[in-house]
Amino acid sequence: MSQEVGESVDNFIVRLRNKADKCSFTLENKDERISEQLIKGIHMTDEKKKLISKGEALTLTMAIEMARSFEVSHKDLNEYMYYNNNTKAGSAMKTIEAVGMRRKMTREQACGRCGTHHSPRTCPAYKTVCQKYAEWQWTPTREAAFKKLKDLIHEDLILRYFNPNIPTIIEVDSSLHGLGAVLLQENKPIAFASKALTDTEKRYAKIERELLAVVFGRERFHTYIYGKPVTVKSDHNPLQHIQQKNIGSAPPRLQRMLVRIQPYDSTIEYKPGPEMTIADYLSRVNPKAGETIEPEATVHAVTVTDEKFDELRRETKKDPEFGPLLEQIIMGWPERSMQVQKSLRKYWSI
Repeated sequence: MSQEVGESVDNFIVRLRNKADKCSFTLENKDERISEQLIKGIHMTDEKKKLISKGEALTLTMAIEMARSFEVSHKDLNEYMYYNNNTKAGSAMKTIEAVGMRRKMTREQACGRCGTHHSPRTCPAYKTVCQKYAEWQWTPTREAAFKKLKDLIHEDLILRYFNPNIPTIIEVDSSLHGLGAVLLQENKPIAFASKALTDTEKRYAKIERELLAVVFGRERFHTYIYGKPVTVKSDHNPLQHIQQKNIGSAPPRLQRMLVRIQPYDSTIEYKPGPEMTIADYLSRVNPKAGETIEPEATVHAVTVTDEKFDELRRETKKDPEFGPLLEQIIMGWPERSMQVQKSLRKYWSI
């Protein structure tokens, strides 16, 4: 991939990241591939040589910062040359004509900071928008915004009650270390859930971790959503297309996850990542060790009367193996089968 004419460095990096997300790279390989394509694709020849000269010490973050600084330097240099050339050309004319030329140039050239037309160094955004030259100031406006943000965080901290008669939404997200899910109704939280990934799950591809988050959210909130329609929102757009395809066409690992969510009446919808604040936070703030959650499920259920149940209990106690077996289960099984009673050895391997 190459940087297009007029394309900024940030936009080029976004295209590279989107392209890398579609490939099955590890985190380290992903950063290396993006760095290589960034150096290869930028159209600034001299700056490209500077990046290459860094060698193995060059990280992705360093490459991005250097490319951004090169872009800003080029932009500032072009503006300076444009303004300097026009000033020199006007200096040979009469004073009144030079003033008129500069006024005409000011009217025709819009400011890069605020987009309006004004004289040099009279921009209302000067030293305010540009962080490079800005001096940090704690103004009354910023103080009011800070207080308003604190009030929004502190208000309405209580979880609302679940109402089965109104639409239910589950927002899920995954990070490199954990999963997060939140149950919502009318944009109000009902319950939160988070889980740390195991060492094996951390090596999953991006789409596999995102689908695992969907499975985790549905199974964790099984009590609330089973038997009723629910919408699952994820910031990974490909999940919408996977659920619409035949399960047999998906990779084996995704097939197993898709089978686990079949009992639920739910659909997956896309929601942009910047709007997925709660689930994203939960996926990053999780327990240190992964916890395997085994959902409870009833395999067979038989309805019996109290008299029949008491009879089964009495007859079970009469069984000559039941008493010793129950005692052995409570005490725990030894490491070797020879340490168990001969009548119970057949249960040792179960």
